[in-house]
Amino acid sequence: MKITVSDSNKLTVSMINDLKLKKGTYYKFIMVALDRNDKVVSTSKVIHVATKGGKVGNHKKVTVKKTVIRKAKKLKKGKKLKLKAKAVRQSKKLKVRKHRAIMYESTNINVATASKKGVVKAKSKGTCYIYAYVQNGVFRKIKVTVKQIMIE
Repeated sequence: MKITVSDSNKLTVSMINDLKLKKGTYYKFIMVALDRNDKVVSTSKVIHVATKGGKVGNHKKVTVKKTVIRKAKKLKKGKKLKLKAKAVRQSKKLKVRKHRAIMYESTNINVATASKKGVVKAKSKGTCYIYAYVQNGVFRKIKVTVKQIMIE
């Protein structure tokens, strides 16, 4: 399937290569951005998403406790913080099959890094964002501000 132009961060897919998608089935997607010469510019994360109409569903949001978000805004260099993000289902009636755990990623690894388990380590003074995202691409953006330790 090829999409020529998209101004939105949402995409509805009902057919792939002339095949209709099945209801309540998980599909694995990777989006690839190409330039005008069909050279790969960027690729997305792997996304596992369920179609509507079955017994399985997707996540609708990712939550992080407010106390943790407040701590992330004033993290000192060299310190660590555990994020503990949680995924919230779209519907309590529909189960979400787990294809992978919540992933964490930093926008600037020179300021702060994030481990697979959600442990943020402050590296140097500055600001960055840590993204906590689930298998269907839904995410929570957490602002991390690293302060320099004052030595007297």
